Amino acid sequence: MPPSHAKLILAAPASLSYGFSRRIFASFATDPGNVVLLTSRGEPGSLTRWLFERWQGSQPPQSKWGNEAGKIGGPVELGESIDLAVRRPCCRSR
Repeated sequence: MPPSHAKLILAAPASLSYGFSRRIFASFATDPGNVVLLTSRGEPGSLTRWLFERWQGSQPPQSKWGNEAGKIGGPVELGESIDLAVRRPCCRSR
């Protein structure tokens, strides 16, 4: 599929900590025309939680996660670069 076509990629694990989701995020997020949509807050210490906290911090009070107003926050441009390591597991158990 050409890079100019819109895509939706739902990757697991949602933490973006390892595997396919980490690899696809590393390449997908480099294009400013792409959107990363988080489906959860993520586990503490995970890339997803780090991204969520940046999103949450930029939302007006009525649009923050868990607000009883029921509003959905807006998109956020990260505006900074992050260094990611994508490591392969050294061994697999059978």
